[in-house]
Amino acid sequence: MKIKTKALCGIFSLSALTCAAQTATPGDSLRMDSIIHNLPEVMVKGERPMVKVKGSALVYDIKRITEKKPVDNAYDALKELPGVVEMNGQLTLGGQGATVILDGQVTNLTKEQLTQVLKSVPKDRLADVEIMYNAPAKYNVRGACININFLHETAQEQRLTGEVFGVYDQSHDAAFQERASLVYAGKKMSIDFMYSHDHGNSYKTTETDSHHSLSDGNVYDISTYQRSRTRGHNHQMRLSMGYNFAENHNLNVTYYGSYAPGHTKQETTGSINSKYGIDTDPWTHDIAADYKMPFGTNIGAEYTFYKAPQTQTQSSVLTDGSLDYISNSRQELNIWKVYVKQDHTLKNGWGLNYGATYSTSSDNSYQNYLSTVNRPQDLPDNISASKRENIVNIYAGFNKNLNNKLIIDASLAAEYYNNPSWNEWNWLPTVNVTWIPSQGHILQFGFSSYSTYPEYWAVQNFMSYNNGGYGVIVGNPELKPMREYSAQLTYVLKNKYVFRGWFTHTDDLFMQTLYQQPDVLRETFKVMNFDFQQQAGLMAAVPLKLGKWYSANLTALGVWLRQKDSDFYDIPFDRNIVYGMFTLRNDFHISSQPEITLSVNGMVRTKALQADYDLPASGNVDAALQIKFLKNKRATLKLYCADIFETAQIDPYINFKGQRLDMDMSSYRHFGVSFSYAFGNYKEKQHKKVDTSRFLK
Repeated sequence: MKIKTKALCGIFSLSALTCAAQTATPGDSLRMDSIIHNLPEVMVKGERPMVKVKGSALVYDIKRITEKKPVDNAYDALKELPGVVEMNGQLTLGGQGATVILDGQVTNLTKEQLTQVLKSVPKDRLADVEIMYNAPAKYNVRGACININFLHETAQEQRLTGEVFGVYDQSHDAAFQERASLVYAGKKMSIDFMYSHDHGNSYKTTETDSHHSLSDGNVYDISTYQRSRTRGHNHQMRLSMGYNFAENHNLNVTYYGSYAPGHTKQETTGSINSKYGIDTDPWTHDIAADYKMPFGTNIGAEYTFYKAPQTQTQSSVLTDGSLDYISNSRQELNIWKVYVKQDHTLKNGWGLNYGATYSTSSDNSYQNYLSTVNRPQDLPDNISASKRENIVNIYAGFNKNLNNKLIIDASLAAEYYNNPSWNEWNWLPTVNVTWIPSQGHILQFGFSSYSTYPEYWAVQNFMSYNNGGYGVIVGNPELKPMREYSAQLTYVLKNKYVFRGWFTHTDDLFMQTLYQQPDVLRETFKVMNFDFQQQAGLMAAVPLKLGKWYSANLTALGVWLRQKDSDFYDIPFDRNIVYGMFTLRNDFHISSQPEITLSVNGMVRTKALQADYDLPASGNVDAALQIKFLKNKRATLKLYCADIFETAQIDPYINFKGQRLDMDMSSYRHFGVSFSYAFGNYKEKQHKKVDTSRFLK
């Protein structure tokens, strides 16, 4: 399968910094309640105030923070916030994985798809950003949360606005994106349409040296060199219609669709000679309705259909045999979700909220193998599976504002999880206490507990190959959800300096691991539960400024990590490490007419670990030059070069209790140019997306 054949590389696109929170994403981990709650606010004044407190959230003035910075989209704007750092294509908050939500709405995209969406949204459409290190139960979000609030403007007269955008990106091969958006705004109704098309080619190489010891005493050195070429298209279309009956009384209906055909061709040479191809043809359809009433009630429903057929061809000559087959597989998901939420604003600074969410999904998948030669082969069995999953979440919470000095937000959720293997209830408490002793000082303590569920395909009893057939990827029907307990303390000084400490304990942490089998020349990739993982960390985010010509953000992070698995095959482990990461984002403001800004950013990360892997130190340096011109700066031209020294890729290795493996993966610098033009005072209205976070990718 595409996600599995590339799983080894995918594992290491996540660092040990984020593996606890990001290795597996729950189906609703990119979701939150559709209602925006009116909590008491306290404005924190001081030198150029950038942040205010709203309940358990720190609300940042994103427009002021990104003013005159070479940032042209929402994704890059988030990286300018204190403590927000990009780690291998994913955003982290204060050293931990974070869920990004949009406009207080349920978000149903994979992290990769959500990243693409954010990179296509101009930064000028952002109103503010809410940071929650512990999202209350009413948001139905696990752990840390970044809520992006977009501008929503009504029009006294009918108005049609839009934007066109294009980007050319060149690494080893070229890739492109074109996008067009149109928004109609009236007094009561709004209609929002967007179409985007990503297409192009990609190329990468992976060199692997495996020192494989068998139980009979024989040792084999297996060296391979793999070249992968991928070409594909990704079409996305979105249509959203909203009607405002009155203030705080509206109905929104949204359709989202995507179609992403692709083809990957791999050639492996060395100890194994193999030719491999995979064709994918995934479809996603989602329709959702959300209804908000002026007395604090919010109800909604959503249906998602996902279908991902794949065809693989493999012809390999291995050290101990050969492998020739065609494999056809398909994952088909039907997901329903309904919810009802209620908020009450009471007297004397009290607030009360409660609600329930029910989601059910059916997974109808199959995988068939067909030999392409007239000789016996030990191919995996054909499988066909139909499974149903049910999740019920019932919550209640309250908030209290005491004289704009102390804000308490507490909630408790009871969550029921059911599938053919597991049937359990969990209590999920969340407590946030915010203290504002004086102007410019914010101290916030948080505690939470939540569950994370494995992706759908990981719990199927499938089997597929990678690395020319030397690697075998298997499913795990007995995989359990993991449960995390988290406590943190955050201090904001002078509205801009952020210091944070945290500790997390995760029971039954799951992630994909590699194991060299002792009885046969095969590597097994399998998502497994560990006993636990623990993390403790300290973070400091410090803004810097020299006059009007230079500004910067420095983030320093130190983490202690421990992972334990007492039944990891025949080599149990209990490993720990202390590592650090430092990022520095520099902006040089060259001119105001036209507006020209040069950005030079760097990151360095020390050695870390993940299960039985060691992750060497890595880092990168990026640069970009942005020019805004024409009337009202409607046109934006950006030239960029990412990973200038080609050092961002982590090359993992294993040297643990007789397991030995070294990998060298390619890293290519990217350079390119993008251009956007907005017309009609373009202000896009953002909307919710489709949840495919647990689908076969």
